[in-house]
Amino acid sequence: MLAVPTMSAALEIAEYEFDLDGALLDVNLSREIFYPVAAFLSMRQIPFAFVTGYDEMSRPPFYRDAKVFTKPTDWAAAARHVTGRVPVAAAAYGT
Repeated sequence: MLAVPTMSAALEIAEYEFDLDGALLDVNLSREIFYPVAAFLSMRQIPFAFVTGYDEMSRPPFYRDAKVFTKPTDWAAAARHVTGRVPVAAAAYGT
């Protein structure tokens, strides 16, 4: 598991990394909203889930069916849910 602190870095990885098993997206990290990353992952059919302290109504309607883990969360368990396997290493931002 790789921790990425900015949306621009996450978009770059989502676009160019071909070995992505899945992604956990903190909805509001460093005051950046990560929905564009979710859209890109969806286009590439890469599984993802949101990690957030916000309620369901704060998400756009087309993401309300996405899996959500509420902060504070067990990042390793969330990664297992998304990828179907135990992560080698887990790092948490914003927990």
